[in-house]
Amino acid sequence: MSENELRFAQDRLYYFPAQEVSVQNFDCSGIILDIGGGGKGIVGRLKGSQVVAIDLSKEELEGAPFGPLKVIMDAREMRFLDATFSAATSFYSLMYIQSFDHGRVLSEVFRVLIPGSRFFIWDAIIPHRLDEGRDVAVFPVTIDVNRDSVDAEYAVLWPKLILDLPYYENLAQNVGFEAVTQREGERFFFLELLKS
Repeated sequence: MSENELRFAQDRLYYFPAQEVSVQNFDCSGIILDIGGGGKGIVGRLKGSQVVAIDLSKEELEGAPFGPLKVIMDAREMRFLDATFSAATSFYSLMYIQSFDHGRVLSEVFRVLIPGSRFFIWDAIIPHRLDEGRDVAVFPVTIDVNRDSVDAEYAVLWPKLILDLPYYENLAQNVGFEAVTQREGERFFFLELLKS
């Protein structure tokens, strides 16, 4: 939902407790693809000009911090050649993609990654709807990135499916990824995947 839509829908919002999410630096000597890299541009803040940030929204990309190359592109059908990127990331972006497209996005990420590279995912754990009168889930987070603190709120129409670590791990394995590292907070997870 856009910020304007949310401003007029306060009675539809279900706020989860605020979370602290730490984004650790990771080794990568090549180009990094950042899925949904607009907005707060967390991975771009971490890796700067090493990042190619894609997003469907021109406004989100324009609002992201300076550093990455920013490209308006659909993650379901990327225009990159096979085996282009040395790593891929997604920070609180998969939650905005319809669940029936998650497998397609993961397949595309797998395709554009060089064998032996990794896909790093940070995202919200979204349970079944907790209040039938409120159909927008809001996740306030404080993000620790490069010794900087960034406050954000990620709001999404409540999906029908539970979106959690096992859900994404299963989808990722179905397209060929191997799960390397998994961590869960109360309302978020981190998943590191390997393309063998």
